Amino acid sequence: MSCKKLIKSLTGICLGICLMMLPNRVNAQPMSPSLYFGITELRESGMGYSIGDPDANGTTGEAAKIWNIEQYSGQNTNDPTETNVYCVKAGVGFTEGAGTREVQEYDLQFNMYTDRDAIAAQNDVLNGLVTGGHYNELLALANIMYIPDVSTEAEKTQLIANAGIYQEQYPSEEYYLTDDEIEAVQQAAIWYFTNYGEENGKYDKYENTGWLWYTTDGIDYQNLSGYNPTNVDPNSGAGRARQEQAELLYKYLIDTAKANASQYADGNATYRNTLTLYASTENGTAQPLMEVERVSEDFDLALRKYITEIDGQTVQNSRVPVIDESSLKNGTTATYSHRKDPIMVEEGSIVTYNITIYNEGNVTGRATQIIDQLPQGLRYSRNKYSWIYSNI
Repeated sequence: MSCKKLIKSLTGICLGICLMMLPNRVNAQPMSPSLYFGITELRESGMGYSIGDPDANGTTGEAAKIWNIEQYSGQNTNDPTETNVYCVKAGVGFTEGAGTREVQEYDLQFNMYTDRDAIAAQNDVLNGLVTGGHYNELLALANIMYIPDVSTEAEKTQLIANAGIYQEQYPSEEYYLTDDEIEAVQQAAIWYFTNYGEENGKYDKYENTGWLWYTTDGIDYQNLSGYNPTNVDPNSGAGRARQEQAELLYKYLIDTAKANASQYADGNATYRNTLTLYASTENGTAQPLMEVERVSEDFDLALRKYITEIDGQTVQNSRVPVIDESSLKNGTTATYSHRKDPIMVEEGSIVTYNITIYNEGNVTGRATQIIDQLPQGLRYSRNKYSWIYSNI
């Protein structure tokens, strides 16, 4: 993360630090209670999506439904709620017997950024996910994904613009990609990496056009290019415009994930989104699921005060804090080491000290007021301060 922090220093110049808390490096632990997920063709909007035409799946094998993942309170309940959860590996899980869909119990969770070894050791499906050659691309992709109801409108607009989509050229919002369509494209981009090269390129639509299909009943699927909302002129081509935008966004997500993948090789990248993998200890073929959430934004300032000069001469043994950031991985406070033993001065000496504010959180902030009590025997002489921009 590159950001600017505004630091104010009194009676001297000081530098601030901008620290990003990395996820704790821990292995998966059984969840209690378990989580329960199921799938459906339709989303809350009443629309569902697919790669190609699922009705032709029996003959061409080139189509796949983009399932909507729903969460349930239990395995035998009927209380689905929407989630920001995605199928990681197309073609596995959520079936029982002759194609009957089921609600699956998940009792393991992993941090996908830091627990890759534990994920690979769990079962063959998860091992293939980690060792398949595109795991870093998957992490990079997740870190730029749009999260409905969490990402801001400005972030959504920026994502669309980054993909080369210029929505201002369209006459109305009916021509814009919906949140559901963005999620469907993101799901397809995930499968591009996790099912790469499988089934004769079934999940690779990088060079294809018109691949996003839709349904309003979960049975009949049609090409999105032919879709028109009821309040749009039938000849307006709103569906065609959204199809073209879907293709641009798909390519942008894939290209950007490839370009950024090397940053995720050692688990020390800067994370904008958290990424949790859910799995089952009882069912090694259960569909792996990943939940994308926004990293919590913390505003946390630390203040340190230290003597720098006596009568204009720098103190012999520096008292500038030596900062150890490693403790931030397991808490919210860095470790500051600096001398605090007394310094001998004479009556009338001028003591100069710094007050430095360090930003230990991951959002930009500043201190608007600093109150300092002078040590006994000192009186205020003058104040010198500077505004410092620190690029970290």
